[in-house]
Amino acid sequence: MADQQATAYVDTEHNARNSLDWNGTYVGTIPCADCEGIETVLVLDPQGTFELTETYLGKDGEQFSDHGNFSWNDAGNTITLSNDSGEGIQFFVGENQLFRLDRQGQRITGSLADMYVLTKQHGQ
Repeated sequence: MADQQATAYVDTEHNARNSLDWNGTYVGTIPCADCEGIETVLVLDPQGTFELTETYLGKDGEQFSDHGNFSWNDAGNTITLSNDSGEGIQFFVGENQLFRLDRQGQRITGSLADMYVLTKQHGQ
């Protein structure tokens, strides 16, 4: 039997943007430096707009809302929320999950990594 080498295959036609049902409502509680957590609700619209609501837990329910447009990266796996402040928030798009990225666009690692995930809500 001849040796067969495994060849790495990159599917350039299928990515999160065109293969996943990514639009909808995502929720999660992101870690907070000076509160109990930031309850986050992010709604992604198929037309490329978003609504983001962040409630700071343990701070009298202090709430911030933002909306605007989001864009996809060239690979079709990461979105960037664009808002009036010019601070883009990036998320890696997975199956029914969004992974918040750090300011350099990298996945957050360490003991709190699992807390930087928003989960898609079904039936809404």
